[in-house]
Amino acid sequence: MTIYMAEFSRSHVEELAGRLTAPGISSYFPIELDPTGVSVTQGGYVEISYSKTFTLQGLQMQVVRRCHELALPNLEAPHSSLTRNQQENLRRYSYDLIGDSFRPHITLGRLLPAGTVQLTDLEFEKLAFTCNEMVLYRADSQGSGRELLKAIPQ
Repeated sequence: MTIYMAEFSRSHVEELAGRLTAPGISSYFPIELDPTGVSVTQGGYVEISYSKTFTLQGLQMQVVRRCHELALPNLEAPHSSLTRNQQENLRRYSYDLIGDSFRPHITLGRLLPAGTVQLTDLEFEKLAFTCNEMVLYRADSQGSGRELLKAIPQ
C-alpha cells in the first residue's frame, strides 16, 4: 500500500529511512488493514480498497511531514485529471493522494484495453492483513514498486 510516493535522489535513501525510524512513527504499528471493496479504475487498474482509518491517515501525515522536503518537484498529473485539492497536494508535497484525497488501496494489476475481470468470488476477509513494517521502493513510471531499497521494521 502506498502511503507516500515521490521522486527522491538515490543519495537520500538512508536519510529517508532515518526519518521513518525516528520516534513517533513506530507508535502507528502494527496497523490492521481491512478491505472495503475491489474495483477497476478508469485507467484499468484492479484495486483492493482498504478502510481509511484515523491511524492510517495519521501515519501518512507523519511520513509526508518528515519526507516531503527531500522530494524532487513534481507538477505532472500522474494518470488522470486531478481535483483542485490533488493539484495543491502535488504542488506542496510532490504527491496528489494526501489527506482527503488519500485512497488506501493495493493495486493487483492493470487490464489491457479489451480486458475484463470477474471480481464476484473474492472472499474479502482473506484480503485483510496486519502491516508491521514500512519499505522504500524504487518505482517505475507507472508507480509499481520495482526494487526494494530499504525495509524499515517498526
